[in-house]
Amino acid sequence: METKQINEKYIAYILDNHARPNSAYEFAKYLQITEGEFYKSYTSFESIESAIWLEFYETTIQRLHADEAYNGYGAREKLLAFYYTWIEELLQHRSYIKYQSNKPENVFNTIKYLKPFKEAFVNFASDIINEGKESKEINEIAWISDKYADGLWYQLLFVLNFWLKDSSNKFEKTDVAIEKAVNLSFELMGSNVLQSAFDFGKFMVQK
Repeated sequence: METKQINEKYIAYILDNHARPNSAYEFAKYLQITEGEFYKSYTSFESIESAIWLEFYETTIQRLHADEAYNGYGAREKLLAFYYTWIEELLQHRSYIKYQSNKPENVFNTIKYLKPFKEAFVNFASDIINEGKESKEINEIAWISDKYADGLWYQLLFVLNFWLKDSSNKFEKTDVAIEKAVNLSFELMGSNVLQSAFDFGKFMVQK
C-alpha cells in the first residue's frame, strides 16, 4: 500500500474514532495489510502525522509551480500565493486539523511531528527572503535578517490558528488576515525600523 493511501486511511480512522489506533496491529488490520507491511512504510503514528503535514506543504508547492504566473511574482506575492494555496489545501482536511488542534497537548509550535514541515517551510521562506533582498523588497540587516525565515514560521502559525477559529463566509477574514500579515512583515523587513530598533538596543546595552 502506498504511503499516500495510508495517510488518507489514517485521517479517516482519526475522524471516525476520534482517537489514534490503539496499536500498529489494529491499524494494519484496518488497512487490510500485515503489521510488517505497515512498518515498511512507517515506524509510528507520529511519523504518519509528520508525513501528512509535509504532504500538505509539498502539494501546495506543486500547485504553485504548476502556475506559470507564479515564477514572475515578487517575493511578497509569492508568499501571499503560498498562504492562499496552502489554506485551500488544508480546507480539504479541516476536520482532521481541528481535531488535532483541539487536543490539549497539541500546541502547534511545540509538537514534534511538525518538524519536517517546519524545516521545509523555513527553507522555502529563506528562498523568498533571498529573492526579496535581491529585488530590494527586503533590507539586509546584520544579526536580524538571518531570523526573518523563523519569523515567517511564526506568521504561518498565526495564519493557521486564525483560520481554525474563522467562522466567516468562505473564510474571508482569513484572506484579509493573510494579506495584512504579509504586508506588515514586508513593510518591516523592507524599512529601517528594525535596524533602528536594533541600533537603539545596542546603544542601551553599551550604556
